[in-house]
Amino acid sequence: MKFFHLFYLTLLLCAVQTTVYSQRKVTVSGYLKDAVSGESLAGALVSSEGTSIKASGNSYGFYSLSLQPGKHTVAYSYIGYQRQQISFTLSRDTTININLVPASNVMNEVVVSASTRKDNVTRPINVTPLVWLQ
Repeated sequence: MKFFHLFYLTLLLCAVQTTVYSQRKVTVSGYLKDAVSGESLAGALVSSEGTSIKASGNSYGFYSLSLQPGKHTVAYSYIGYQRQQISFTLSRDTTININLVPASNVMNEVVVSASTRKDNVTRPINVTPLVWLQ
């Protein structure tokens, strides 16, 4: 009888250990900066392609993603900057600092114009006085 209890206890411990190991996650983190000025990009988007895992940079440009070990493609983007993708195999906690390049979308020329319409007033405008209700 003790043998069966010991056997089941050992089996249970192996199952728990396997489950914990399969759910192990590693972290990808780093800083997002402007490639020209070196300024931190607060609020830049970091996303793991093919998953719903996303993060944004804090006020210092720091980001952190928790992912399963294995192959990943991570995309980095920010308004006014070129999107950047990096593919890598993840096996342990990793630091990846990213320098995003400003986009060179320059508009040639913008013309703003306005016109007004003049109406001729042919009769006076009636103004009705406000009557206070008592």
